[in-house]
Formats: sequence, structure tokens, C-alpha cells
Amino acid sequence: MKVIVKLLGSLSIVAGIQSAEVELEEDNNTVERIVDKIVGMYGGEKIKRRIFTRDGGVAVTLALNGTWCSLDAKVKDGDEICIMPPISGG
Repeated sequence: MKVIVKLLGSLSIVAGIQSAEVELEEDNNTVERIVDKIVGMYGGEKIKRRIFTRDGGVAVTLALNGTWCSLDAKVKDGDEICIMPPISGG
């Protein structure tokens, strides 16, 4: 199973990549599992602190195939996950 993950804004700087193809052997995966894999592959604790809050909440916006999603969203082969940091301004 292969999934494309796109990191936007400061996340791409911290991870050193803008997108990555993540391959998992098992089916029945969730966005959370893919995000955990990205954290392990790129940036470790540095990127983990930008994606998750101290209490385990999510500090970013997640999209699965262009639609907002949560960590428990089911992922299938060929899906695209986008991880976006908060943006401020006005």
C-alpha cells in the first residue's frame, strides 16, 4: 500500500521534504498511522511537536484526498494526505 503525504509551510522546512511516498505492508491503515510513520522518517521529535499538542491533540489541519479529515480516517492505496500547519495573518 502506497500513500502520498504532502507537508506544507513550516512542516516542510522542519522535515526537509515537501512530499513523500509512504509504503506500508498492511491494509486497514489510518491517517494517524501514516502521520506517525512520517514523524519517524523525517524530523522526529521536532516535527512531532509541530503536529501534535502536548496533551496529544492535533495542532495541524489534515486533509485526505482534498477533504478535511481526522486522525482516525481510513486510508487506502493511492490516497493523498496533506498536513498543514496553522496559518495566521489578516
